[in-house]
Amino acid sequence: MKHLYLLLTCLGLTTVFGQITYTSSNFAGIGSNIILSSTQLNTAGYDFTQTGTNYAWNYPLLDVTSQDTQVWSDPNNSGYKTSWCFTNGYIFNCNSNFNSQFNLALAQRDGAILGGYGLTNVVSHYQKTNTALTNKMFGAQLTVGANTVPVTVSYTVPDQEYKFPIQYNDNYTNPSSFTVDLNALGIPIIYQTDNQRTNLVEGWGSLVTPYGTFASTLKMKTTVVSNVTITGDAGPTNTVQTTISYKWFDPQYYVPVLEVTGNEINGLWVPTQITYVDIQRCLQPSAMFGYVPVLPDYDPNTLSASVSFIAAAQNYQQLQWNFGDGGTSTNPNPTHVYQCPGVYTVTLSAINTFCVPSVTEQMSLNVVVTDSQNVFNNEVTVSDTSLTAVRDTAGTQYQWLDCNSNNQPVPGAVSQTFVPTNPGSYAVSLVTGSCTSVSDCYDFPALGTVQAVFVEPRLYPNPTTGVLHVELPVNNQLNSVRVLDVLGQEVAQSLNLSALAKGLYLVELHTSQGAFTSKVVKD
Repeated sequence: MKHLYLLLTCLGLTTVFGQITYTSSNFAGIGSNIILSSTQLNTAGYDFTQTGTNYAWNYPLLDVTSQDTQVWSDPNNSGYKTSWCFTNGYIFNCNSNFNSQFNLALAQRDGAILGGYGLTNVVSHYQKTNTALTNKMFGAQLTVGANTVPVTVSYTVPDQEYKFPIQYNDNYTNPSSFTVDLNALGIPIIYQTDNQRTNLVEGWGSLVTPYGTFASTLKMKTTVVSNVTITGDAGPTNTVQTTISYKWFDPQYYVPVLEVTGNEINGLWVPTQITYVDIQRCLQPSAMFGYVPVLPDYDPNTLSASVSFIAAAQNYQQLQWNFGDGGTSTNPNPTHVYQCPGVYTVTLSAINTFCVPSVTEQMSLNVVVTDSQNVFNNEVTVSDTSLTAVRDTAGTQYQWLDCNSNNQPVPGAVSQTFVPTNPGSYAVSLVTGSCTSVSDCYDFPALGTVQAVFVEPRLYPNPTTGVLHVELPVNNQLNSVRVLDVLGQEVAQSLNLSALAKGLYLVELHTSQGAFTSKVVKD
């Protein structure tokens, strides 16, 4: 009788277990969205590797550091169909070829800056069938200098993330690979990765998270071994990384209700990211951003400088940008055009409107728009008969000023060259595009010379390993020095850069003939 009871109990468990099957129809489709909470810090001492049959996983005290809404969409609306078709030569039959390859898309919320290049609007393109979910292509907006172009990368061997239906004891391995060659865009980088993904459904049972209790879940262990080769100017470098993820699936939810990801280092698995299905919570927003290029330069052809901003904010429903010149935006990753060189304080406000009242956090950075081609040259050439503004940029307007009369405009003196009727001290107001600047005051006639040409100081050596030297024109004196990093922060007040890290700096020289700025590379 005892043996019969045990047999019936086992049969009963088998029957219950047999009901935990996760099919393609359970997984996300177009329009599916769900709130995911993330934590990277507190795992409350939990062991996520434990598993078994009819197992009870209890993780009720997981922290929440950020939340995001995951939205699955129609790949036709991702913005990369035309680029993909063009890349693959599908000119006249684009729609049919695109739709035969992709029927589901997932966008990342924010962008990134990699190696000085901006990467935004990254979207993975999938094909979901009754038997598998396969990642086949991703698209992104790549910002290089002042230009942003769409880039699509198709997997040479598609990444089959799941086989359907998902059931206990599933165990399979699939390869995947792709190559990103950016040489055609003028970036000497080739990124190649060869991956091997192994999915093992190693347990089933109940799961408890801060969201609640899931009575029937399947636990999958995913191991991805990535062999990455990056080839640049210095040649190829190779790394191998093993990532292990544990995922719990409940047939009532579009995506894993809990996912714990970590890296295997020297045989030890270290969790680094935890996400789980949750309700929306009032969390402190985080306002972080970057921009490219890191040292934007004024373009004399467009009379402007274009800067792309990339948000890395968290826990927000609204973003507000203030670009420091009166311009604003609410786009996550806007591009702003500056009309004049200068230092602009840019502020990003991340606002969590779910909180009552709303909670806001701000971050500010200085954006330094340089003028390496000296478009806004404020120098003046003085001869014994006239003064001439050196700046000859097309469209520049001139107005000469009498420095001895509180910079009052000299009537009719609106040409590049000015012939004073009386000795005195004169300056010129220059308007190029929407930018106005005023030169220093110059004495006329110049004493002791027939002709005096005021030129910029010269810094050398450049690049430098430490101490810079300055060569000044005659009658010019150095008053002070400011050294700025690429974020516009002051890091030194002398020509000795020995204590600074290697990189690019702006050196401002304040002289008796005005202020001059030069780019300097510290080796």
